[in-house]
Amino acid sequence: MAFDRPITTLVIIGFGSWALYSRNLIIDALTEDFILTARAKGLTQRDVVYKHAFRSILPPLATLISMSIPGLVTGAVITETVFRWPRIGQLYLQSLSGNHPVAEAVLYNFAFLTILANFAVDMIYGILDPRIKVGERR
Repeated sequence: MAFDRPITTLVIIGFGSWALYSRNLIIDALTEDFILTARAKGLTQRDVVYKHAFRSILPPLATLISMSIPGLVTGAVITETVFRWPRIGQLYLQSLSGNHPVAEAVLYNFAFLTILANFAVDMIYGILDPRIKVGERR
């Protein structure tokens, strides 16, 4: 499919930062006290990493990935210019020179996508970390 090349380019570029961020979070999580307790219980290294350390870094990773989604769309302005494909990025650039309602509509869509990604990650937090209760008062 021809329409997926800019998105694929943006996702591949993002993987490096996601991997580095994940690595640093895991290294930091492995120094926590609950990891030491899990090792003292006699759990295997695999169980310690996947069931304890990785599970504790899922909320920050979910935030990173969900906030990258609006970046995929807004980054399309640059990648579509490079690939010379007339999509929303090209429409936005052309509308800046005089068709301001179209530019405002594109920016509105970018903002709406950012708000939607924030809302989605807030809902996902309740699934990833059972200690987080969405919509409950203390």
